[in-house]
Amino acid sequence: MQQRHEYPKILHELLTKKNNSKDEAHTNFINNIRSYNSALSFASMGAQIEHMGSGPYMFKIHGQVYHNTYHLNNNNGDKKYSQLYVIDTDEANNIRMLNPSNTGLSKRMLKDLDSTIRSINPYSETFRNMAEIEKHENVEYLSMVFNKNISRTKNRYNKPSTNEIAMIFTDPNGEPPFERDIKVYRKGARYDNVNINILSPHLDPMTYVLFYPHGESGRQPNLTLEGYNNEFNKVSLLQYKIAQLAIRDGEFNPMLYGRKLLQQWIVDSYLQVEANNLNFIKLNQRRLRMDLYKGLTDNIDNGNNNSRPLILPSTFQGSPRNMRERYYDAMALVGKFGKPDLFLTMTCNPNWREIKENLEEGQHAIDRTDLVSRVFKLKLIELKKDILINNIFGEVYAYTYTIEFQKRGLPHAHFLIILKDKIKTTEAIDNIVSAEIPNVEDDKKPHELVMRHMIHGLCGLTNPKSPCMESLVCTKKYPKEHSIGTIISKDGYPLYRRIKGQRYVKKGLNVDNRNVVPYNRYLLNKYNCHLNVEVCTSIKSVKYIFKYIYKGYDCASMQLYNGNE
Repeated sequence: MQQRHEYPKILHELLTKKNNSKDEAHTNFINNIRSYNSALSFASMGAQIEHMGSGPYMFKIHGQVYHNTYHLNNNNGDKKYSQLYVIDTDEANNIRMLNPSNTGLSKRMLKDLDSTIRSINPYSETFRNMAEIEKHENVEYLSMVFNKNISRTKNRYNKPSTNEIAMIFTDPNGEPPFERDIKVYRKGARYDNVNINILSPHLDPMTYVLFYPHGESGRQPNLTLEGYNNEFNKVSLLQYKIAQLAIRDGEFNPMLYGRKLLQQWIVDSYLQVEANNLNFIKLNQRRLRMDLYKGLTDNIDNGNNNSRPLILPSTFQGSPRNMRERYYDAMALVGKFGKPDLFLTMTCNPNWREIKENLEEGQHAIDRTDLVSRVFKLKLIELKKDILINNIFGEVYAYTYTIEFQKRGLPHAHFLIILKDKIKTTEAIDNIVSAEIPNVEDDKKPHELVMRHMIHGLCGLTNPKSPCMESLVCTKKYPKEHSIGTIISKDGYPLYRRIKGQRYVKKGLNVDNRNVVPYNRYLLNKYNCHLNVEVCTSIKSVKYIFKYIYKGYDCASMQLYNGNE
């Protein structure tokens, strides 16, 4: 594999804080990295961003996402994105600084970055070439088209040349001499913006100029793996995006230092992959044999030809059919092996040693969501080994699990486990599950783990804004009641032993055994994270639990009224 083109020194220092004399510049750059990228990019990524309020930063959007570049001249005279590269650097930066979202940027730093991009990025040269032709040749019909397939030589990681990216031509009919990807006109057309297709190799280098300062091309159609000559050598869009986040020895990957911009790129890439998958399904409805679905023929016969529905296959991850099919498969396990015995929830701990040791200076877990997911997966594999191979709960007949992500990005897994030897006595329950705080003097480490991970979020009248609160009542029914022994309930989970013991202080509030989330001592000590273990004692809880782990994404219901209708 050829070495990628050397990353610009100025960007390398700003991302990695290598130059101690530029600490202030580094902080400003990192805190405003999305604004710097937007100010310097050749195209825009548009979406409705949802502001999350307090807590760790998270990039969250909803609604339609689009990527636009612009014609050489706007109808209203304003200049933005790629149009700024055809004018002087100082004038371009003055225009950038007028944008309210760029008020926190350093004008000096912006000038240095602009000069760097102009000197090494072929897209900048391409737009300047078109502007020069417009200025000196005075050609009436002037257009520029971007090549749909940027040529790749053996040195495929070198920056492409200008003529590989685009061709400038004149044609009174306005049509390019070959199939176009993006077309830019000399004068503003009816619409100032030009939409970029999600499969275009120009999308990422034009939108994320700080990650691709040399204009390295993105994924191209029919991209293949070298050394493989079979039918499986095609690189999918998802595989390509994952490879972009790879950690390679001796190679600097700016994405891993991008922090807020990395979050934006990951969300954007995920949406590109999903849009591409949905488009494939839309164009291949015949393969799904949609005409055989019940009710569709009647719908068409009733004259609704313009509202022919699109059918998602049950293999489409996260779709209602997919979740419903998984639920029925899981319930089939109950019919064959009996009801679940254990319900286990494991949540990622951002302070795991494996995560913290691999963070760069100044980074937090939220800055490396790729690292968090990788470590969590490894921990999950080890947990499955403990349950299924080491049989810490006994021999397992069957199991099912699902992985979800919290609203702040941390992954967690829900397990349902069916054991060969059923849990029938309170002694067996006490051997598996505990709901008490260990004594700090006798068991210092277990005490610290329980206090750190297994105390239910402080709620009640002291914290009515807690997520578990509804109508000033905790939906999880905390604090629980004290109990001198475990009681097997006929409906739901057992009432675990919670002896009235010593009270401790956490975040300024008193807590005791009533606030403890049930846990397993061995697993809590080994995995050092929130790891809730519950015993299922009632057949009535089976359906609820299975529906809970396969409920799918959060949704909202709406009703639209036209008058009284």
